[in-house]
Amino acid sequence: MATTETENPYADIHCSQEIADKFELQPHLVGMLLTEPFFAEIIRTITKIRDEKIPTAGVCVKDSDLYLYWNPKFLGNLPAKEIFGLLKHECYHLFFEHCTTRQMTPHNVHNIASDLAINSVIPEDELPKCGMIPGKPLDLGRITDPARLAEMKKVSDKIASFPKGMSTDWYFSSLMEDPEVRDALTGGEG
Repeated sequence: MATTETENPYADIHCSQEIADKFELQPHLVGMLLTEPFFAEIIRTITKIRDEKIPTAGVCVKDSDLYLYWNPKFLGNLPAKEIFGLLKHECYHLFFEHCTTRQMTPHNVHNIASDLAINSVIPEDELPKCGMIPGKPLDLGRITDPARLAEMKKVSDKIASFPKGMSTDWYFSSLMEDPEVRDALTGGEG
């Protein structure tokens, strides 16, 4: 889950270290009590860990405990509405058991498929702009290697062709059944 800053594909959309140092998640959690009480109740039970090594945010289950890892350099650049959307997104990973009984391999394809399923049910204006949404092409502006760009263009086209509202299993199967997309996502090890 952890990556270095140079490996972080979201490094260019992170806020400054000064803003990250001042960013606090707690006011957003309190705000969720008023606007999203169901999700706020779930988030309340999760151990929250500030971590600048991960690109954005993520949840996991370790030893029967729930953890939310979040990068203040990423969240510090988001409006409150998108922070709420991101927190809801992470809750959905837990609801849909993406971190436990419904994990699939390869993990990175499963993560994309689960993100697509989740982002189908959250209003688009609540999601960070870098989120993957079925029916929309990916933002490939961060990819500088021409060969990788060509590979990821195929992935982007595939995701842009997807309908919203399908299950993680459907998106996973659809990504894996296309050999070029599968190879682009797995490095040919799919």
